[in-house]
Amino acid sequence: MNSKHRSFLNKIFLIRKKAVFSDLQEKRKVYSLYIMANLTLCFFYFIAKGREIQEKCEIYLHPC
Repeated sequence: MNSKHRSFLNKIFLIRKKAVFSDLQEKRKVYSLYIMANLTLCFFYFIAKGREIQEKCEIYLHPC
């Protein structure tokens, strides 16, 4: 994971913290931000897992 991805994920974590601890009147907006941050994290997690599985499959299917 390069520095761009890491800084992007750090921003998402900050959004999640703000959504949990903020005292805004617009609770729907904050809640939707929280949901979007969680979905984005899940998306990145599954991409990373998919790459990991793909690398393992390539190693097992095409031994050098």
